[in-house]
Order: sequence, then C-alpha cells, then structure tokens
Amino acid sequence: MTTIDLQVQPNENEKQYLWRIGLAIEEGNINLTWEEFADIMNKNWRKDESEYRSSSAYRKPVQYAVRFYKEVWQPQNSKCDDTEYNDLMVELHKERIKARDERTELTRIIREQARKESFFDLVKNTMQENFPISPIIEDEEYQISNYDNGIIVHLTDLHTGIDIDNTWNTYNENILATRLSKYLNELKEVFTLHRPKDCVVVLGGDLISGVIHSNLRIENNKTVIEQIKIASLAIAEFITKLHSHIPKIRVYSVVGNHSRLFPQKEQQIKGEYLDSLVLFNLETYFRNSVNVKICTNTLDEGIASFTLCNHLWYAVHGDKDNVNKVVEKLTMLTGRKPEGILMGHRHHNAFTSQSNVKVIESGCVSGMDNYCIDNRLVGTPEQMVVVTNKNKLIKGLYDIQLV
Repeated sequence: MTTIDLQVQPNENEKQYLWRIGLAIEEGNINLTWEEFADIMNKNWRKDESEYRSSSAYRKPVQYAVRFYKEVWQPQNSKCDDTEYNDLMVELHKERIKARDERTELTRIIREQARKESFFDLVKNTMQENFPISPIIEDEEYQISNYDNGIIVHLTDLHTGIDIDNTWNTYNENILATRLSKYLNELKEVFTLHRPKDCVVVLGGDLISGVIHSNLRIENNKTVIEQIKIASLAIAEFITKLHSHIPKIRVYSVVGNHSRLFPQKEQQIKGEYLDSLVLFNLETYFRNSVNVKICTNTLDEGIASFTLCNHLWYAVHGDKDNVNKVVEKLTMLTGRKPEGILMGHRHHNAFTSQSNVKVIESGCVSGMDNYCIDNRLVGTPEQMVVVTNKNKLIKGLYDIQLV
C-alpha cells in the first residue's frame, strides 16, 4: 500500500486535495474510510461546524470524476499514437515558450515603468526639499489700473542646457538669464502703455534641451537634472519680477517634444514629460503666493485652455499640430472653438488668421543651433506678447526681439 501524505501541500487548493486523497481511497492505496476523510476535509477546509459536509458530499464527486477519467479520458488518451503524442508535446512546448516570452516582456515593461516613476519621484522629492519658496508680495505695492486690459506673455522654447557657439548665435545658461532680462525690459514698456490688470504667462514647451537627438548630447553642457533646475529657477525669477509690475498672474504650461524621456516617440508615455517637472517646481516656489497661480491643464498635458477678458484661448507646443489645421483640429477635439491659439516649436514669430481664429506663433529663446544651420533654418531669439480686452481680442501684438 502506497504511503499518502495527508497534509495539505503548498499551493494545493480544496479540489486538488480532495482529488489526490479521494483517488487514493477509491484505488485502495490508503487505509482510510470516507467517513474518516470527511472529518479531515471539514477540519481543513471549513471554518464553522455548521458548514461541515457529510462523507457522501465528498465521495460522490470523486467517484464521478474517476468514472469520467476511466471511461472517457483514458481511452481517448490511449488512442494517441507516438506521432500525435510528439506533435502534442511540440505544441505544448511552443505555448510554454510563448508564455515565457510574454512574461519576460511584461517584466521588462514593468521594470522600465518603475525606473521612470522612480526618476520622477526622485526629482520631485529633491526639488521639493531644496527648491526655494517665493516671498509674498502684498497688494498695496501696486498702483491699481483703471484700464480693463489683460496681457498674455508667451515664453517658449528655452532649450535650457544647450551650449551654442557659432557664427550666428551664442547661448548658454548665462545668456538665457540675459535674454529673459531683456524680455522683462521690453514688457515694462508694454505695461506702461497698456497698464494691464491681469496677466497670463504661457510656458509653451521645450523649456529644456533634453536628449532626444544624438547631437543634443554633444551640444548640451548640462545634465537633464541640471537643465530642469536651471530652467525652473530662471522662470521662477522671471515670473517674480513680472509680478512686481502686475498684480495677478496665472501660469499655464504645455509639454514640448524636447522634454520626452526617450528619443523614440513610440516609447513615450503620456504624463512623463520633463517639462511637467518644471511646472511642479514652480508650484513649489509659488505655493505661498496669493496672486501667482500655477494652473493645471484640464484638457491634456499638451493643451492649455484659459479665458482672459472673456476670450477663450488654447495653447499648444506645436510639434503635434499643423499651423494650417490647428484651428479645425482643436475645435473638433475639444468641442469648443477658441478665439485665439498660441503655438511654439517652429522658432519664429508669426501671426495668421483662420476661420476668424487668431493663431500666434512665438519663436525661441535659444536661437540658432547646429540643427538649424545644417537645415538652413534662419531665425533670431524672439517671443510674442498679446494685449487684449473685452472689446478686442488683440488690442496689441508685440514682436519682442531678445538680442
């Protein structure tokens, strides 16, 4: 008589246990009655005595399964010749290989996702612990304007971290600061002329240079972490100085293609653009500020939507949009037709009108790099500023040159 272990085996469920011991009883391989086995089953698998089952409740399913096995499965199995058996084993082996490959691929995806999440968490935690917090500027420092004007300050394509030194352009983090200072000086003249009450700052993407092209790895003189930190501090200082001239500021941001984590677009997952970390740092910096509000996009990380002086505006970076179709595409996508759209990405200032919607393109802060030279793309560092009020969508449009 074969020795049968009555202990429940690791990972063995109730039905597996019932079949293993019940088959041994039916075949006479264990000195155990069904009544005795019923007691064992009830103690192992029933929490309360009211749930205990009779011996027949365990015996009948096993006996039925044994008959089915001997009368159906066994005869069918014995009909298989060696060729059929070998073919079956080959197919089973293929399925095991497929399952193993699928598990390997799933493990790789989970590992990459975990690494990216760890990277974002690391940067956020580091910035939150070490990033400065802005002082609070009181309302009484402002001269209240009787005008009803609002202003849109577009700040896009900084490409922070790239080091450019060619015949047409020189750029690094120090020149970034100089150009932002130049931008502020130009804005002071606009403020003096129009005395706006409200201001929207639109960060148009590509705030960092990133590493999406191999040539950028050569031209960059800062790591991605350093790029994020420099861009965050530079923009925070820019908004702080802007705030000293205007009482209320809202900040919106869209992600750009240079802030992808991976060069290949196919590997990019929504929500994992490095420009978002710059916005996170700004939220940290201005978290105690009453009149500077860092706004979250309600539509998509790549589409900002805001209203200024009762006019609806959209903002996108521009890498996913054609200038000639952006009005139609965004209107169909959102279900609402805007009055104005802001774009960047193409590194030049431009103004067009489509279906009575004004499309405003801003250039870049960085200027011509080696990519521009190789592709014969000529341009200067420039940005666009819009003055609006309730009666006129565009009361003033300013072509700001940063050199």
